[in-house]
Order: sequence, then structure tokens, then C-alpha cells
Amino acid sequence: MYQLDYKAMKAKIDSSGMKQKVVAVKAGMKENHLCLILNGKRKCEAGEYISLCKALDIEPGILVKEVKTYEITGES
Repeated sequence: MYQLDYKAMKAKIDSSGMKQKVVAVKAGMKENHLCLILNGKRKCEAGEYISLCKALDIEPGILVKEVKTYEITGES
């Protein structure tokens, strides 16, 4: 399973020199939604993620990380 790396996205925005509001507008989303996403309090939908990557002019795969999941089988 893959998950958005919120810290990496926040760092990318900071290093871009753009304010979060500008990135949100370029991505076509509300600033408060971006803020919630960056703080891990709101999930970033696939379309939003692609729009954010386009706004930051980066490849989509850069800001995701693989998360290990374990299947619970009920076996002891």
C-alpha cells in the first residue's frame, strides 16, 4: 500500500518558494483543504494529489511512500 508523504510534500512546497495559498490555487483546491492534508488530518484524493504535483511541477511518484501492511489470518 502507498501513502502520501505529508512531510515531503510540505518540504517541497517550502523549497518551491511558493506560499501554500498559491499552491492551493494553482492546484484548484481550497487553502484550508491543503492545510489539512499537509497536517495529516485529511486524506488527499488521487485527483488532488495529481493537481498538487502539477502545481509544484514534480513527478507524481516523488511524494508517496510504501507502507507495510500485515494480513491478520486468525492463526496462532
